[in-house]
Amino acid sequence: MRSSSPASFIVPQRPVVPGAQWSRDPVVPGDDSRAIRTAPQRTPREVAVSDFRDYLQALEKAGQLVHVTKEVSPKFESAAHVRKSSDTDGPAFLFENVAGHPGWRLAAGLYGTMARLPVAFGCPMEQVVERYGAAVRAPIPPQRAAEGRCQEVVLIGDQADCGVFPVCVHSELDAGRYVTAGVMIGRDPETGILAVGLQRMQLKGPRLFGVNMPTERRVGRAALKAEERNQRFGVAVVLGAGPYVDLASQAKIPHAQPKLDVAGALAGRPIELVRCKTVDAEVPADAEIVIEGEFVPKAREPEGPFGEVAGTYGLLGNRHVFEVTAVTMRSDAMYQTALTGMPTTDNHVQGWPAICESIKRVAQHACPEVVDVHAIGPYYLAIVSIRKRLAHEARNVILSVLGATAGAPQAKYCIVVDPDVNVRDINQVLWALYTRVQPETDALIFPTMVGAPLDPSAPVHRHTSKLGFDATMPLGESRERYDRVVVPGVDQVSW
Repeated sequence: MRSSSPASFIVPQRPVVPGAQWSRDPVVPGDDSRAIRTAPQRTPREVAVSDFRDYLQALEKAGQLVHVTKEVSPKFESAAHVRKSSDTDGPAFLFENVAGHPGWRLAAGLYGTMARLPVAFGCPMEQVVERYGAAVRAPIPPQRAAEGRCQEVVLIGDQADCGVFPVCVHSELDAGRYVTAGVMIGRDPETGILAVGLQRMQLKGPRLFGVNMPTERRVGRAALKAEERNQRFGVAVVLGAGPYVDLASQAKIPHAQPKLDVAGALAGRPIELVRCKTVDAEVPADAEIVIEGEFVPKAREPEGPFGEVAGTYGLLGNRHVFEVTAVTMRSDAMYQTALTGMPTTDNHVQGWPAICESIKRVAQHACPEVVDVHAIGPYYLAIVSIRKRLAHEARNVILSVLGATAGAPQAKYCIVVDPDVNVRDINQVLWALYTRVQPETDALIFPTMVGAPLDPSAPVHRHTSKLGFDATMPLGESRERYDRVVVPGVDQVSW
């Protein structure tokens, strides 16, 4: 495959990535059918470069992309680069010499640190959550194109060998090679809406995957609906769709609201889709790679373990079987991978805007003056700052945030603070806990209820007790006793 530079455009064990070191090489420049509009037909030469490649170019311009020309193995070594980079606020990578996969380029760590988000959204970090919320509130439906670069190469049946891709082994105890950045798109058999989400996919053969699909998520639920009809459920797995689709895939919205509409709003224009070759789905026209296939009804096979978002392993279990029917891709396609495991890395950053948007949305049901929100780690901890007008308004916020389940924050802990506390500065949040909380009256413990997935401490699957802290100042009391000590002139000195 021909290399080209991106076009210029605006308790279980914790997962360990062996050999987590990297060195910096020189930078090389470089449906619902009723809701889908029809785009004007264009020749392949007139088709714009993909959002994926635009994003790589933007990362490079921001100093957040390193081209690695030395040989790198997709078994542990590529993940080790991302792990170390995530832990040190380092760059994303474009590996141009992947061991065992000549001609392939491997993009990794594209969401490895929080610094990626202002690049992806084109706005300051402080505006990311509001920008995501605006996209949820004012979605833009996709439009259908006659053709797309994601189908320049079409491989059907036995030709569709997924073993040729540089599918990575990430963490020490992972069961094998996993597709981790594939956005799965399939049409719900009841509603006709394109279900969109991310699922881990263990490569078990040239045309066979084992897939972990939680039943509360829209793709998993759609697959079960098809299974009840004893029907195969056709989906497409999209790699290199770009940040708008990647980030929208995490939206915590009702299943009746299409996620690709959110992607369009993030992009500021409709996402162009093309019909798949062998399944009833549409995919972004300028994606890098599309794996088409079907879930086999009633079939389950062992899948796992795999290093998961909580920083522990998702263990071995009998899970859905996915049979590949076709592969389509660009003629110079790049493969995209994503790391998950110990916070914070790709998986956590990619989900952060959607999680925070949902936290803010449900918190506003309890208090209209929500100032800011943050989520930490695997998003089991939500932090909300409010401008409270009633004595115990923070308690209502805690109830709203911790009570929400599927399609919402799924937090295990919630801390509510005043506007003078920066929710993204953990030292300030802890300071508020030290100085503004009396455990007897300000800590609220809730009995076991539905909670987040993948929590190894859960006594029952998807169930947990929860804890909230009202770390706001009491109304009516003198603020002087709560004022933070400030040393003037700190921002004016240097050495």
